[in-house]
Amino acid sequence: MDLIFTLVEAGIGATIMPDYILSHFHKNNIRSLHIVGSSLRNESAIVWFNNRYLSKIAKKFIHTFLNN
Repeated sequence: MDLIFTLVEAGIGATIMPDYILSHFHKNNIRSLHIVGSSLRNESAIVWFNNRYLSKIAKKFIHTFLNN
């Protein structure tokens, strides 16, 4: 989240995020708007570098989500 807020503060980024995240990051120079009446859904993703070493625990973590 720090990276996202840094990009927004620098004027080179914008984001859509849940209200509960905004309540944890109090930035005086960032303006937020509430989206009303939207059908947006929150979905998650796991991202990793392809063809790079993954530890056994990382593979197990990914495998947990692949089986659902």
